[in-house]
Amino acid sequence: MKTKLIGILAIVIAIGASAFTNPAKATRFASGPYWFLIDDGIAKGNNAVPAADATFIQQSTTAPAETSCVGTTNQCVSGFDASQVNTSTDQLKDDAEISLHQSSTQN
Repeated sequence: MKTKLIGILAIVIAIGASAFTNPAKATRFASGPYWFLIDDGIAKGNNAVPAADATFIQQSTTAPAETSCVGTTNQCVSGFDASQVNTSTDQLKDDAEISLHQSSTQN
């Protein structure tokens, strides 16, 4: 009877201790801007990009090379900061986001 009581007490203590530990939070390991492929027609510079015209490519410190960007004078690959992106869906927050990181290889 004592061995069962000790075993039950150990289980109760283990459950009680695990109830007060913090769960591990998921972290994103990538850093840098969120890079999007922009539909043709949005001029370079301080022009807002509609969310429907931006397709997420990747998050990195350098702009991805896109072969479809050769010869275009408009935005093609543009980077946005985390404050401009819904990071759970990798989409722009709204239609008023202006890219702060426009790729120099898009012209």
